[in-house]
Amino acid sequence: MRARIFLVLFLLVLIGLNGCAHQTGISPDALIIAPNPESEFAQFVGEAPIGTQRMFSSTPYGSAATVIPGIRYMSGLGQECRLATVVETKRQFTICVCQDAEVWSAAPLIFEPTPR
Repeated sequence: MRARIFLVLFLLVLIGLNGCAHQTGISPDALIIAPNPESEFAQFVGEAPIGTQRMFSSTPYGSAATVIPGIRYMSGLGQECRLATVVETKRQFTICVCQDAEVWSAAPLIFEPTPR
């Protein structure tokens, strides 16, 4: 009888630990992103002067938004990249585009957008 109780408790602990395991899944933002290396969006962010504002009817990240290119930097992979701020009606977030073989492409979101 004691062995049966021990076995049941052991199994309950295992089930509980399984629920606490790191869940690897795709974030909702990763599903929205479908980077198009030749997109006008990525090209604009990569080449426009800092602070230039441009309205896009849609972006790789969702709905209509104003895009403001920021600073350039070198990624850990040796690619030239550039930050930009995307301002939508109800949210704002920072994105980056990187250049690979003379083609700019948008990267998936890393941080959650902040409400406006």
